Formats: sequence, structure tokens, C-alpha cells
Amino acid sequence: MLDDHGRVTLALVDIAEVARGLSAGVSLASGILPGDDAGPNTLFWARSSGSTRLGVWVGPRIWRLTLRSSDPGGKDRRLRLAFPGLVFICRPDASGAYVFAAAKRPRNPEDVLHYCPTPNVFASGRICPDDHAFVRDPLKLPAEFFLSKFRLTRDTRGGKSRKYPDDISRLWDELGNQDTFPCEDLVPVLTVQQACDLTL
Repeated sequence: MLDDHGRVTLALVDIAEVARGLSAGVSLASGILPGDDAGPNTLFWARSSGSTRLGVWVGPRIWRLTLRSSDPGGKDRRLRLAFPGLVFICRPDASGAYVFAAAKRPRNPEDVLHYCPTPNVFASGRICPDDHAFVRDPLKLPAEFFLSKFRLTRDTRGGKSRKYPDDISRLWDELGNQDTFPCEDLVPVLTVQQACDLTL
């Protein structure tokens, strides 16, 4: 650097600080990563505006879950239900999580994701943790999601089924003895690229 008198001065700078400074405003993304269809495995990695996001894929399967009774003192229901594939988007510590559904593992950024066909998920796709303490491991997030107890609240049960747009639990009642989820019932919401760009 030149000072006010035209003399050259030197200052030591940590190269890691220079790299952080140069990359602070740069968006980076892995694109769709290779992986098996079963999962759980990492679907993508993205960073922008200082926020890092992971996309975790878990393939279609049967999940066991608990639906809390809406009646005070009522008995919770234990269910065994088929689900489509799910994409969980979260920070590396599994916080700030969103979840969306897909009939199969996405292969392109333009592939469409759908609303997750469960309560406990807001219209934005963000998971409502309620009173469940999620572990801080992204690959355990899918199992943790189904360990949490589901509630049929007004703001999280609608808009997630073509057949039953007002209440996803009505579809759940039909799925009790089925081994596969009817993917034609899924409601589209965004693309994988838009999911990569979510603000967590």
C-alpha cells in the first residue's frame, strides 16, 4: 500500500481471511449429486448469502408414525403409512428444516417437488418441530421427522392432497393398508433449484 507520503508499507494478511472475503458474496452449489434411490443421502449442497443448505433425499417407503389425538385426554393413533420420496432441506446442523415430496429421486434442477403429505409442515415447506427435540445430524433428519408426533392443526393439514385439499388426514385414513403412496395425489410447489435457493 502507498501511504500519504508515497512510501510503500506492508501488512500481513491471513490468506484464509482473503478467501473468505472474496467468496462472501459468491453463491456456490454442487448441482444434483449422484446417489442411490433409497437414501438417505445428500441430494445437493448450496451456499449463498452466508447460508449453507443441504438437500437430503430419502426414497419412497413405509413409515411408522404417531398422530396425536385432537381430543383432550384422547388416545394417540399409531400408523403405518406408505410415503413418496422426500427431500429435506436444512443447515449442516439439521436446523431450519424444510421437507418436500417427490415420486422419484430428482435428477435435474428443474425437477418439480411437491408439498409433503403430512401435517406439521407449513405451506412454505418448513417443518414445525412442535415439542420434538431433533438431533443435529442431517442424515438422521428423516427418521427424526417421523419420530415427532403429528398434530392435525388447521394451518398444516390443508393444501397437500388433490383428493382431500382441506385435510391430509383423510388421505391417511385410506393409506392404512397400502404399500405405495398414490403419487398422482401430490400437489406441486417448487423446483429443486428453488429449493436450493431457500433462505434458512
